[in-house]
Amino acid sequence: VFGSVSDATGSGVDGAEVRLSGLGTESLQGVERTTTTGPGGDFSIEGVEIGTYVLHVTKEGYARKSVNKVLLD
Repeated sequence: VFGSVSDATGSGVDGAEVRLSGLGTESLQGVERTTTTGPGGDFSIEGVEIGTYVLHVTKEGYARKSVNKVLLD
Protein backbone atom coordinates (compact mmCIF):
# COMPACT_ATOMS: atom_id res chain seq x y z
CA VAL A 1 0.00 0.00 0.00
CA PHE A 2 1.43 3.37 -0.91
CA GLY A 3 0.11 6.90 -1.10
CA SER A 4 0.57 10.51 -0.16
CA VAL A 5 -0.90 12.74 2.53
CA SER A 6 -1.47 16.40 1.68
CA ASP A 7 -3.06 19.39 3.35
CA ALA A 8 -5.82 21.65 1.99
CA THR A 9 -3.27 23.59 -0.09
CA GLY A 10 -1.92 20.40 -1.71
CA SER A 11 1.38 20.46 0.20
CA GLY A 12 2.70 17.11 1.45
CA VAL A 13 2.37 16.55 5.20
CA ASP A 14 5.61 15.32 6.78
CA GLY A 15 5.44 13.21 9.94
CA ALA A 16 1.79 12.14 9.76
CA GLU A 17 0.97 8.73 11.24
CA VAL A 18 -0.71 6.39 8.74
CA ARG A 19 -2.41 3.33 10.25
CA LEU A 20 -3.98 0.50 8.26
CA SER A 21 -6.35 -1.70 10.32
CA GLY A 22 -7.93 -4.96 9.18
CA LEU A 23 -11.70 -5.35 8.93
CA GLY A 24 -14.04 -8.21 8.19
CA THR A 25 -12.63 -11.72 8.34
CA GLU A 26 -11.21 -13.24 11.50
CA SER A 27 -7.76 -13.46 9.92
CA LEU A 28 -7.62 -9.65 9.64
CA GLN A 29 -9.19 -8.78 13.01
CA GLY A 30 -6.57 -6.97 15.07
CA VAL A 31 -4.11 -6.68 12.17
CA GLU A 32 -2.54 -3.22 12.09
CA ARG A 33 0.35 -1.72 10.15
CA THR A 34 1.64 1.77 10.94
CA THR A 35 4.10 4.07 9.23
CA THR A 36 5.00 7.76 9.14
CA THR A 37 4.96 10.00 6.08
CA GLY A 38 8.22 11.35 4.71
CA PRO A 39 9.13 14.96 3.82
CA GLY A 40 6.87 15.04 0.75
CA GLY A 41 3.95 13.34 2.53
CA ASP A 42 4.58 9.97 0.86
CA PHE A 43 4.13 6.66 2.68
CA SER A 44 4.44 2.94 2.00
CA ILE A 45 3.18 -0.04 4.02
CA GLU A 46 4.53 -3.44 2.97
CA GLY A 47 3.52 -6.99 3.80
CA VAL A 48 -0.23 -6.36 3.75
CA GLU A 49 -2.57 -9.31 3.16
CA ILE A 50 -5.46 -9.26 0.70
CA GLY A 51 -8.62 -8.03 2.43
CA THR A 52 -10.61 -5.04 3.62
CA TYR A 53 -9.08 -2.33 5.79
CA VAL A 54 -9.68 1.10 7.25
CA LEU A 55 -6.94 3.72 6.80
CA HIS A 56 -6.42 6.40 9.48
CA VAL A 57 -4.17 9.45 9.14
CA THR A 58 -3.32 11.59 12.17
CA LYS A 59 -0.99 14.48 12.91
CA GLU A 60 -1.08 17.05 15.67
CA GLY A 61 -2.59 20.29 14.41
CA TYR A 62 -4.63 18.55 11.68
CA ALA A 63 -8.05 16.91 11.68
CA ARG A 64 -7.99 13.11 11.74
CA LYS A 65 -8.89 11.56 8.39
CA SER A 66 -10.20 8.00 7.88
CA VAL A 67 -10.98 6.06 4.73
CA ASN A 68 -13.29 3.09 5.35
CA LYS A 69 -13.48 -0.16 3.43
CA VAL A 70 -10.16 0.05 1.57
CA LEU A 71 -10.17 -3.18 -0.47
CA LEU A 72 -6.83 -4.77 -1.33
CA ASP A 73 -6.93 -7.64 -3.81
